[in-house]
Amino acid sequence: MPGSWLVDGYNVVFHRSKVASSGPAHRLRKARESCLELLAKFQEATGDAVTVVFDGSIEPLGYTEDRAFQGAIEVVWSPQGKTADDTIRGLLDRRKAKPTLVTSDRELAASGRQRGCTVVSAADFLARAAEETGGTTPGPASKPAP
Repeated sequence: MPGSWLVDGYNVVFHRSKVASSGPAHRLRKARESCLELLAKFQEATGDAVTVVFDGSIEPLGYTEDRAFQGAIEVVWSPQGKTADDTIRGLLDRRKAKPTLVTSDRELAASGRQRGCTVVSAADFLARAAEETGGTTPGPASKPAP
């Protein structure tokens, strides 16, 4: 039976790359698009529903909607004055069937557990995504061995 995932978007983006939220917009956009591509491959491989939430205050350039779809992936931007964490909590409160929450944010993870969710860290999700898609999913960039 297909599952459902709610992904703390920038938490996964920042785990996968060294890009910073205060860095150049084009680097952040590229890292976000790479994350969305991975999520689309994961969704295709598993058939699971995937919703990803990004903090709209960081860099929603090019998006005019607060909710959109990229392929089968639902992409949600937090509205003005709310964080992605606030938006995720609101989505969890409105859903009867609780998704698996992907975040490495301790406070959000605790909040998800209180709402009845299974919580998976960004690192564990990326490892599972690599396994499901038959690819490699790099974590934070590391220096090559000498």
